[in-house]
This record gives sequence, C-alpha cells and structure tokens, in this order.
Amino acid sequence: MNAYTSDLAQVAAEGESGWARRDARPKLIMTFGRGASGKSLWARWLVDEARSRGQVMIVADADLINPSLAPFYPDAISLAGGYEDDIIDWIGRIVGLQREKKANAVVDFGAAAFPLKELTDTLPLTDFLEHQGIEPVAVHLLGRDHGDFAYLQHVERLIAPAATILVRNAGVVSRGQSVERGLREMMEHPAWEAALRRGAKQVVMPMLDGVQAISALRVGIIDAMRGRPDRRPPLGPVARQLIALWLREMKESFAPVMETLGCGQEATDPVRVGRH
Repeated sequence: MNAYTSDLAQVAAEGESGWARRDARPKLIMTFGRGASGKSLWARWLVDEARSRGQVMIVADADLINPSLAPFYPDAISLAGGYEDDIIDWIGRIVGLQREKKANAVVDFGAAAFPLKELTDTLPLTDFLEHQGIEPVAVHLLGRDHGDFAYLQHVERLIAPAATILVRNAGVVSRGQSVERGLREMMEHPAWEAALRRGAKQVVMPMLDGVQAISALRVGIIDAMRGRPDRRPPLGPVARQLIALWLREMKESFAPVMETLGCGQEATDPVRVGRH
C-alpha cells in the first residue's frame, strides 16, 4: 500500500463538495483503442489543445507495457511509477488532484485495458466519479479492423458513461478513398450500433501524414510544429505545415464535442501552448 491510499479515502469520505456542481464538473476523459488506432495521437492532441487554452489538464498513463503519454509529458501520472500493485491508489491520486485543482484529466488505459478491468472489478467507477462531482467521458478510437469493435464491446461492458465519443480514424483509410466508404462495413458492427443507440456521439479524426516522425520527437504535437530548440533534427517546413493544417481540421471535426471534452472556451491563439 503506498502513500496515496489516504487520497482515495479522503475523497470518498468528502463526497460532493460545493464547487462540484453538475454544470462545472471536471471531466475524467478515458481513452480506449487497440494498437495503431490513433489513440495516443488523439490524446496528445487533446492535452495540447486544452493547455493551449490555458486550462490545467492532468495526464495519466495506465499502460504498463507500452506507455503512450508518459514519454511525452514529464508531469504524467504513470501507473508504472509505483502504482503497479494498486490501481485503486492510482485512480485515487488522479481524482484527488482533479478535486484540488478543479481540473480535467485524460487517462490512457492501454491497448489491452487490463488496468480498467482490474479497477472496475473492485470499484464501481462511474458511480464513484459521479459521487465525487467528476464527469466520466469515454473516447473510443476505431479503425477498420473487426478487433477494434470487439474491443469496443469489451470496454462497454466494463464502463459505458453517458458521455461517450466514437472516433473514426481516417488515417486507416486508403488514400483517395472516402472515410464513409472505407469504414462503412465497420459502422454496421453491432457494438458500434449499440453505442449509438444509447447516445454516443461519432466524430472523424482527420489523417495526419508523418505521424511516426512526429512521435519520435517525444514532445507535444504543437511543440513539434513550432520546433523545440532542445530537439534535433527539427521537423522540416513541409511537415510543420501539415501539422498546422491537421490542427485546423481537428478543430473543425471535434467542434461538436468540445464541450463534452471540457474545452468549450476558445483560446486567443489555439496553437499556442506552454512548456509541459
């Protein structure tokens, strides 16, 4: 048992506080998706987008095998950072910080979602978060593989909050083929249809060329576009322009769900972000 056991006990004992009104609740944004689904890219975009708006965004990484957020954000709360044997303490730490800072958090549960299974077997997560005045939000990144939708079905059995977003990754569609045509068969999957029937929203994530080169820099997406003096070699002008265009497309595509993601207030300069 580590030092943060008391965090969970404290927040559970306190219950809903005066600031935790339903119209001002912090969001716990949980990202789900198999390998190569675009989950890490999307999560990094959200972190950068929120921080570019001057918002505090807590970053948490539960992937013990292949951490997707911790390598990019030194302030990330990693399950591999001493919490391996007690995920309850880990989620307690995140919730405690959210309540203290009145901040949103993005959590990556990893490609296998094993930590989520362990967590929900022990704690009724949705009820717990609601009781703490925190809104759970599930974001599923999906491609065109049947396994992506089997994964969606599996996660929905574990946690299915009212605020759920299904993201179709255009990056898995062949160049020159429309997203609707490329993903049509998958959109008829029972898991997809069931999620939509219960109120999930669907969004398309535009394709970003050169993702691997960007990820290799181990910095946020906006930092990669602007260039970091401590990273060599920097991206070339074409790659940086492609990122700028992609950020604009992301802003347009996700506009209908930005309130759900806790980013409803627009920034003066949406591509300006401080060091993290």
